[in-house]
Amino acid sequence: MSVAGDVMSQISFDDFIRQTTDAARRLVAQYEQAIEVSKFIMERQAKLNASADFYDSPFQRSGRKRRPRPGAPSGLTGRLRSSIRGGSRTKGGILEAFVRAGGTSDVFYAAPLEFGTRDGRIKPFLFIGRAVKSEQEEIKRMFSRAITVAMLDNRLT
Repeated sequence: MSVAGDVMSQISFDDFIRQTTDAARRLVAQYEQAIEVSKFIMERQAKLNASADFYDSPFQRSGRKRRPRPGAPSGLTGRLRSSIRGGSRTKGGILEAFVRAGGTSDVFYAAPLEFGTRDGRIKPFLFIGRAVKSEQEEIKRMFSRAITVAMLDNRLT
């Protein structure tokens, strides 16, 4: 059978199953690699966001005092930034990347700084949320590339 000058070759059902299984295996490997890279990128960006929000203001570098943003920590120890960690987990059979802050009793303020407080005294900084949002489009591109690699490799074998 010929389509626009291209000759389509037939393969056996067993070869088709083998090729699609191999493609799926390559896709999972590419996806796992993309998630691993992504979790470190999000962790780094969240730490940069926290640094910019809390530690690296021009006022602090100049030594001048300024009124802190409501809810900003007053003692800048670096514990919040140090507590930011990226990780991955399998949830419902799906591999996910995540970033979190806090988790210890000495960084109990991580969640209120990220999400704000119900009474509005602390407005959300979203230092982690901004990092995740900036990486979401890149994750989509990485996954698209992973699908392409898995399928193109399938045609080569």
